[in-house]
Formats: sequence, C-alpha cells, structure tokens
Amino acid sequence: MNQKTLKPHVEQWTRDGIIQPSQAEAILSLYPGAGRNYWMIAFAVIGTFLILGGIILIISSNWRDIPNLVKLAGLMAFLTASMITGAESQRKGMPRAWWECAYLGASVFPLLGLMLISQIFHVQGKATGLVLAWFLATAALPVLTRSVSAWVVQILALMSLLICGIEDGYLGPRYHFDQWCLAWIGFGGLLALASNLWLLAGEKIQRDVGEFWGILTVFIAAYVWGFEVKPWFGLWSLIFFAALGLIYRGYLRSKEHQVNTGFVMVALVTLSVFFRLVGTMFHTGLIFIAGGGMIILTVWGLNRLRRQVLAKID
Repeated sequence: MNQKTLKPHVEQWTRDGIIQPSQAEAILSLYPGAGRNYWMIAFAVIGTFLILGGIILIISSNWRDIPNLVKLAGLMAFLTASMITGAESQRKGMPRAWWECAYLGASVFPLLGLMLISQIFHVQGKATGLVLAWFLATAALPVLTRSVSAWVVQILALMSLLICGIEDGYLGPRYHFDQWCLAWIGFGGLLALASNLWLLAGEKIQRDVGEFWGILTVFIAAYVWGFEVKPWFGLWSLIFFAALGLIYRGYLRSKEHQVNTGFVMVALVTLSVFFRLVGTMFHTGLIFIAGGGMIILTVWGLNRLRRQVLAKID
C-alpha cells in the first residue's frame, strides 16, 4: 500500500473525527508517495527489445562483410557497455527503468555471443547445450544486480531449456502430449516454489514475478491437458477449485496477481465446460447465442466480484 491508496481512507478518518490532522500526516509519512511506475519500466523494456532487434537486423544485413574479430569485439563492447550502464545508473540512484534495460541487454548478449562463437568456429551440437550455456553464463546476474528484467530472462532461459530438452529427447519420446503437459506442470510448480527464495534476499518483486509465472504455467498446462485426457471433467474441476483457492490465498495475503489469475482461470474453465457439455446439444445458431450470453454474464459477474475482492485488499 502507498499514499495514493491510503490517503482517501485517512481523509475520511479525519473528517469522522477518528484521528487528528497531525496524526493523518504522520500515518501518510510512513508510506511511500507512490508505487513503482511499472508501466514506465514495461515500455522501457519493450523499447530495449526493439533497439536490440534493430541492431541485430542492421548487423545481419551486412553480416558477411564484417570480419569475425570485429563481430566478437562489437558484441563484447555491447555487453560491457550494458553492464557498466546498469551498474552506474543503479549506483547513482537513477530511475529503475534505466538499469533494468541495461541489465536486460547484459542478459541477452551472452546468448548472441555463444551463437556467434559456434558459427565462427563451426561448433556442432544440440540446442540444449547452447541454451544451458546461456543459462549458466547469466545465472548470477539477477542475484548480483537485483534486476527484475534479468530474472525474467532467466525464466525464459529455463523455459527454453525445457523445450529444447524435450525436443532433443532428454525427457523421453518427442511430441508426446502428456509428457509435454506434465513437464510444464512440474516446471511451473517448481518455479513458483523456488521463487520464494527471493524473500531471503528481501526481494518481493522477484518473488511475485516468479510465483505468478509459475502458477500461470501450471494452470495453462493443466487446462490444455484437459483437451486430450479422458477424465477431462475431473481435471478441469480440479483446476476450478484450485483457482478458487488461489483467489482466497491472494485475498488473505493481499496479492492482486493471484486474485486476477484465479478469476481468469475460473472464467476460462467455466466457459470451456459450458461449450464442451452444451455445444453438441444445440443448433449452431443457438450455440452462438447461448455462448455469447454465457461469456457476457460470466465475464461481467466475475469482474464485478474481482473488483470487490481487490477493493477489500486495498
């Protein structure tokens, strides 16, 4: 909670005579003036991705004409510049978006370097080895810098490692749907649990990001699995009640992302069960009418309930 959300309540308490104006000022002074500007950080990260993409496109168009030594030197220069920019902007207390973008580049450039080295020296191997080397090369960066963007890149590296591991046959037969879904469920669960280790370093944002990503992965993998398994109704019912449990947990612990994720999954499962059970019973036109009405009512009702829950959290 910050001053923006607390101030209306404090002003109301003052008008009701519960507290004095001096007490209101003292209460507000205990809370930050505003939360972090996550939209600013998000757009800055998107801009960084666009810049990186532009650099890659410009270089790729002249790739054959650039000597190998210049390629390596340029990549090392970009990596060094990213690290120095991130460290200096963080040390000087500059806006978080600056050093988050810098550390984002520092997390991505090692992958480009490994790809460049394998191309120059004609190194042959499976994609799993490349992604594993990338993950190990940047594993310490989120811990040392406390960067959320570097942590997100680490999560993406882990997800890429899982995909490559399955594709290369390290986790059993390829293209086995049940195997894919179970692997992703296990990955999401482990990620959500392991993210709590960030609390040991006092980093709540990183914990919330990893926990959210892990929980969302578990729900999506289990939901998709329901389209193939025979006891689909039982699986989707389990997801439904797990989502309700997540909403309740998010309410008790004031975690808006868990409340939002829970409501999204409740709506998704409700609509999916409706279409799967009722879809074969109606004429095509009636299916569209009933489905459209069901979607409107479900989204309206759940969104209203979600706002009430979030209002109580604030």
